[in-house]
Amino acid sequence: MQEIELVNEEGQIETWYMHSTFGMDDTTYAALMQDEDDDEVVLMRVNFMEDGNAELSIIEDEEELEDAFAIFVELEEEEEEKPEDGEDE
Repeated sequence: MQEIELVNEEGQIETWYMHSTFGMDDTTYAALMQDEDDDEVVLMRVNFMEDGNAELSIIEDEEELEDAFAIFVELEEEEEEKPEDGEDE
């Protein structure tokens, strides 16, 4: 898992772990965890800047957050159903 640093509302740097990214409509989302072994994820919107860098932002729209979370859960369930390398289907 990729480790990233984010600045919180108090201006302090926090370490997070990038669980995954996924798309919904024309928007990219990131699933973040505060601990690599954490079961809880936080979804954030990925905004691509003109210079090619990306910025994460909080999803304030409740409906958008619910829709993104539903897609995240669906993708996680699909991933769990895939056979591991070397296993028969």
